Amino acid sequence: MTVLSLSLKLILLIAVGYAAAKLRALPKGFGQVLTKIVLNVSLPALIISTFRIEFHPEQLLNCGILLIAAIGVIILSSVAGQIMCLWAGRCGPGRVARFGMIITNFTFFGMPVIETLYGSLGLFYYTVFTIPFRIVYYAAAAPLLSGKLGSGSTKSNIREFFSMPVIAVLVGIVIYVFGIELPGILDNTVTSLAATATPLALMVCGSLLADADLKSIFAKPVVFIAAAVRLLVLPAAALALGKLAGLSPILLQCVVIYCAMPVASLLPTFVVRYQPDLDSETLAGALVFVTTILCVLTIPLWALVLGEAA
Repeated sequence: MTVLSLSLKLILLIAVGYAAAKLRALPKGFGQVLTKIVLNVSLPALIISTFRIEFHPEQLLNCGILLIAAIGVIILSSVAGQIMCLWAGRCGPGRVARFGMIITNFTFFGMPVIETLYGSLGLFYYTVFTIPFRIVYYAAAAPLLSGKLGSGSTKSNIREFFSMPVIAVLVGIVIYVFGIELPGILDNTVTSLAATATPLALMVCGSLLADADLKSIFAKPVVFIAAAVRLLVLPAAALALGKLAGLSPILLQCVVIYCAMPVASLLPTFVVRYQPDLDSETLAGALVFVTTILCVLTIPLWALVLGEAA
């Protein structure tokens, strides 16, 4: 698929979700239901399908390299996020901006984009690369957003961590390592469910954007500064460091595209739960809206850059 057609596909799928929400073509609250369907059904099927490839020992080495690279990206983005937090005054909105620098929309947006750009092997490596981010996403959301290190019970954090996508990763690893072949009917079912992940996930993004308050968004300079760091500065830094570390093209693509993703679409939901104040909630919605719209332009740009760098 060309970069232009990828851009058009992203725009149209997001637009469908946005229009459906704005025109009230779906029942109120259906966006939240659709989110659960994607998280608990479509994406787990897509994750499992990524591991249905032939086992090669060198791929395990690449997986180890990617896990180390993921830790490096977490450190890099945490530094950028802490700078954003200090600049915003260590308040609720500052903590929201910090979380937005660390965690991207690596599931709803990242997996469909990687699959479109780099196929099944790219998606396999990307799934492995995002494992540490899932740990941070589910285990560290409470302390990062509330500012309280002890936020969230251990039982609650464990329950949230072992979500369906994480379980799907564990199942996929077993299938991959032991070369398990699924029965024909089950294989076809998983493939069919996986095919729904891309359109549904991007429609979810669009439906969430429909609730954004445009007037308040464009009145906050921090939104555009954070968007520039999220979509341009961090991917550029990851590309430079990845090239310096000698990452192979396919591994470099996974790292840079992760960094080029928009802010996590479920950030507003987390903010309502852990940092419930109007300024924080408005900023969370604004960051999701602006970075998701702009990344339709910046992702093809990074795809071109990575193509030249390969």
